[in-house]
This record gives sequence, C-alpha cells and structure tokens, in this order.
Amino acid sequence: MESFTLSNGLRVVYVPMDRRSVLVTLKGNVGRRAEHETEVGAAHFLEHLLFDGTERMSTSQELARFTQAHGIRRNGVTSAEHVEYWASGARSQVEYIFSYLGDITQHSLLRQEDIVKERKVIAQEAALRKTDPASALSRMVLRDVIANNHPLGRTIFQDEEFLASMTSDVLRGYMQRVYGAENFVLGIGGGISESDARRFAEQSFNSFPTLGAATPPSPARLREGSYTRWYERDIEQAQVEMVLPGIGRVHPDALTYVTRAMVFGRIFAQGSASHLYQRVREQEHLVYHIGGDSDMFSDIGLWSISFAATSENIPKVFSAICDEATHFLQRGVSREELESAKVPLLTGLEMSLDSYDSILDAHMNALLTNVEFWSVDMLMEHIRNVTPEDIMFFARELFAMPCKTYILGRKEAHVPGPDRLVNA
Repeated sequence: MESFTLSNGLRVVYVPMDRRSVLVTLKGNVGRRAEHETEVGAAHFLEHLLFDGTERMSTSQELARFTQAHGIRRNGVTSAEHVEYWASGARSQVEYIFSYLGDITQHSLLRQEDIVKERKVIAQEAALRKTDPASALSRMVLRDVIANNHPLGRTIFQDEEFLASMTSDVLRGYMQRVYGAENFVLGIGGGISESDARRFAEQSFNSFPTLGAATPPSPARLREGSYTRWYERDIEQAQVEMVLPGIGRVHPDALTYVTRAMVFGRIFAQGSASHLYQRVREQEHLVYHIGGDSDMFSDIGLWSISFAATSENIPKVFSAICDEATHFLQRGVSREELESAKVPLLTGLEMSLDSYDSILDAHMNALLTNVEFWSVDMLMEHIRNVTPEDIMFFARELFAMPCKTYILGRKEAHVPGPDRLVNA
C-alpha cells in the first residue's frame, strides 16, 4: 500500500495487486451526518444526480453508453457517514475508468429536469426499502436509537420526507459546502502501476475543489435507558431487533473491543454453531433464523440481536435469549469453544487479503476517520490473543447494558422486551 497527495490536497490510497482489473473509488465524509437541518436528503439526492449528465456527456444515457462501451462497472452509495462513487473494469480501460469517475464527480450539471426525475426515483427506492421488514426496521432503529434527532440517524425514509425541498440551490449549496479535497479520499487498486496511478489521478481529479478545512462531524450519542418501541405492520412474522450500546471507531479501546466482539459474536449469536442459534432454532424451534452483530460508527456503536417470529413466539424467544445469556455467564466458555470460534474469523480475514477493494476500503476509512489503520495482521493477532477471560468480561459488560427493543409487526406482536439480557 502507498499513499500520496495530489496538488489540490486530495489524499490518495494506492493498493497494487497482480490483477487484470482496476478499481477507482472516491469516498468522503459527506453522508447524511454532514447535512444541516435545511439540507435533509441532500447527501443521497446529490449522489443520484451525479449520474445524470456532465458537461462532456450531457445525459445519463450518454454516460451509460460510455461505461458500456468500455466495460466499466460503476455505482454510488450513500450511508450515515459516507458517500462513495466507484468505477471498475479491465486494466486495459484504466484511462476511461479515471476519466468517467473524475467527470461525474467534478463536472455534473445538476439540472432542474434531473432533480424532478430523481425525486420520483428516490421515492421508488424508499418504497422498495419499506417492503423488506428487516431492512425497514433497521432504518427505524437507527433513526430512534440515536438521541436528539441527530443527522447520523437519518435514512432514506427521512430523505423521502424532504424530497420536495430538494432544489438546485439547496443541492449546489450542499455540494459547495462539503465536497472538497479535505473531506474525501481517492482509492486506486488492482493491476495498475504506481506511476500510472499518480498520473491518471492528477489528470482526472485536479479540478476537485478545496475547502480550507475538513467539515467536522457533530458529536452523536445513544438514547439512554431500556424501552420497547412498536411499529405496526400487517405481516405474518414480526421483525425484532434488540439493541445494546457499543463503542465508536475513535474510542481508544476500539481495536480491543471489536476483536472481542467478533469472537464473542461467533460463540454466542452468529452462525449455526452459536448458542442462540442452537437454543432458539434447533432446540426450541421458535425461529427460522436468529443472529447478532456489532455496528461501529466513528463515535458510537451498537451491538444487536435480530430475529423474525410469529406473535405467540416472541415472548418465548425473549425468555430463551435471556436464559441463554444467564447460562453463558454461569458456564463460561471453554478454550476449545473459543479456538473453534476464531477459525472462521481468521479464515475470513486471510481471504480478504486476496481482495484489493476491502484493503482499499479499510485504509480509506482510517484516513477519513483520522484513526490508526487496522491491518489484517493486527486484527488476526488480536483475535488470536483473545482469552476465555476476555470473552467473559465482554459478556458480563454487554449483558448488563440497558436493552432497547424494536418490534415491527401486528398489534398482537407488541409485547415488551427485557430491560437487560441478564439482571444484576
């Protein structure tokens, strides 16, 4: 891995790998979290607009024909904290990959007719997200669990509410305020030499503006206490998510936390060998699937258990989860169980070394968050060093945390979740 800076201050991460393909990606701290109250929905809306025409290729159809003619795959994504635009293709097409991505991110037209079109398209996208109960609930959870209506909790559902307020002035103002070299990192990976990476990056992104300083995010925090939220929907199985507090990426103990969370998750809640899967599905037959995982933002984090169940089974699942958590603290974890749980984690990390896009993303995220980069070797070493005592300490802390329960389903599914997984 190499890193360098373009003449306009745009940081670049370069990950060469002996591949026939090349990936170029531009990622920035300009997700929904960066929006002001008068800009709700601008991050996602702007991401759509950048694919609708540029000064050189004035319509979305021209852009699509260009990418098709050169075999370029491309897309954009907006999340709570980031917006990312990427293009990939055969290394023989590298000049066109750079040209395309540089063009849409610096020379898009942002026309009124495209704004009118994208209002309709984003409304359809929001409707699609609502049709999947798990997807819908995860967005509802994020909106509610972060305190004070913080922008970090905004989702496409809030984007939809403010579609009418997305005007050319709002969108251009948002772009001018946050789209600058200080808020972005350019990633280049695959079968491209360093000299070509430097040359094409400078050539294609030298018009990317500068702001003078990065845009600082406003601090976020989770709601306090235990509670249950119910959202009514006429579906056969209710979707349930139980949320516990975690920590953020900037926390000084983040690496220790995340590696212990990974190992604990494999033992207790992730995969068919986990305690919860064996108890709730295989022994009591209450669900088709149950799982748990952690989610880490820059300054806050979540650890959650999710499942779908019929209304009459939900209280039984809650009881089984709490009972299994109590038994876990009583029984402890054996060295054999611990080492077995580490194997798929270590295997997955080792396999990620074959993928330059995952290496690029990790480096870019570290730069954008201004934290230490966690290499695969670092993560593997920390996982190998996790002890049974570490897991039990993690479990005791987690199970004592206040639990926030969210249920999407019929009225009869509206039953209260536990205050904690294990009561003191």
